[in-house]
Amino acid sequence: MKQIKQLIPVHRTAFQYLNTPIWLYDTQNGQVQWANDAALQLFNADNIKTFNYIFNIFLRSKITYLLQALEPLKPGKKIQ
Repeated sequence: MKQIKQLIPVHRTAFQYLNTPIWLYDTQNGQVQWANDAALQLFNADNIKTFNYIFNIFLRSKITYLLQALEPLKPGKKIQ
């Protein structure tokens, strides 16, 4: 998570103004750490807290699938 928070200020300026929705999802804590304005608009959210709430409700099954897919990539695990 520390690494994600270090990326946010660097990328905020570059990605904030894109029309493409972009967000940074922390798989360890199960929360979006940052989202640009296009992502907030896509989910009709005013802030990151609301974005997380909506994101987790609508995409819970997809998040579960993503986390299962990422499992082999954890440090110390071998990909076969």
